[in-house]
Amino acid sequence: MFTTNGPKWAEQRRAAQPAFNGNHLRGMFETMREATDEMLARWDAYAADDREIGLTSEAMRLALDIALRTMFGVRMTGQAKIIYDALNVILPELERRVWAITPLANWLPRSKVRACNGAIEAIDRVVADIIRQWLEAEDRPDDLLSMLIAAEETQWGPHSMKRLRDQVVIFLVAGHETTATTLAWSWYTACRSPR
Repeated sequence: MFTTNGPKWAEQRRAAQPAFNGNHLRGMFETMREATDEMLARWDAYAADDREIGLTSEAMRLALDIALRTMFGVRMTGQAKIIYDALNVILPELERRVWAITPLANWLPRSKVRACNGAIEAIDRVVADIIRQWLEAEDRPDDLLSMLIAAEETQWGPHSMKRLRDQVVIFLVAGHETTATTLAWSWYTACRSPR
């Protein structure tokens, strides 16, 4: 949806829209609360051990956990940890590429570029597995993935799985990264002014 336009965009937008209506979002509140409670329990353990809490990494973890649970019915398990670790490699590399003096620097065989490419491949494998599991399941949840699949099924073809995987990855990255940044800054501001 983020990378298409015209009639295909309109079709994908109509298919995904129900996932973002008020009733559907209200249905996500309990899931969001559960993920937040789990994070707070982790923070209590950190406090008991007198360990620091990395607000940025915790915000990214919480936002990704909620995105995976609400959009794709996946909990922060081994698969989600692969995505989390991969995004921690990819996002700094993408920022470096944005600010690179020349695009040529993006193609040089550097260890960070290789690590970024490996992280992208890891996310692709996990997302393809999530989609495959959804397609094979008999009891399918009413989530964003089901709506994206329904839109794609109307014209399933040889490139459908790649398009679907790309949409899922884009929703994950866009949906979790902006939320995580907002959370981290909010927590930082609250820490500086606790009243």
